[in-house]
Amino acid sequence: MENKDKTHIVLLLTNIETKLQELIVEAAHSCEYDIARMSSDIATQIRQMKVSFPLDHSIASALPSGSAVTTQSTDKRSTGSHRKNRYPQYEIRNETLIRIGWSKKERKEYSHKVSRILFDRTVEAMDLLFRSPKTPIPADKIMDRVTQLGSEPAPAYQVYLVIGCLRESKCIKQCGREGYTAGPNLKHNANDLWTQILSKSDHNV
Repeated sequence: MENKDKTHIVLLLTNIETKLQELIVEAAHSCEYDIARMSSDIATQIRQMKVSFPLDHSIASALPSGSAVTTQSTDKRSTGSHRKNRYPQYEIRNETLIRIGWSKKERKEYSHKVSRILFDRTVEAMDLLFRSPKTPIPADKIMDRVTQLGSEPAPAYQVYLVIGCLRESKCIKQCGREGYTAGPNLKHNANDLWTQILSKSDHNV
């Protein structure tokens, strides 16, 4: 296969990967964790496919990165003020963080859960990443580090649940599609957040 054919294939795969990364961010922001998980899995497969088409360094460096292409998104979130203000809700039961959301499609509540162990591992991964130069860290890098810290891959939607909870509580800041940043006290703030949610959950029992 000629280099121009390889370049064309890799460029197409890179554009698809970019679209998926944007979809992951938008889905996570809208708390559509199933979509975020599926998109993350497909993006990983796309990256693996690109390895099958090695290019000369001069050609590869000229290609756009996985985040070079941008698209305009449309905010389709509900404008219903009572539901918009009420959800999401967070509770802690038996060392498990529970996120309660509202499904516009099903018109009923739904919930996702993540263990305290994975919550702490995700916070640890982000804390380690944020120690490097203060540039936004994309969600897929956080996912990779969470996997490295554990004995087995973490479910993507659970990691996004933790990221969403930290973002909504202002423990971390989302910088558009570039990723996330946080201050030096992330682990302390995350631990305080867990305590606050637990206290509120106990009060509501």
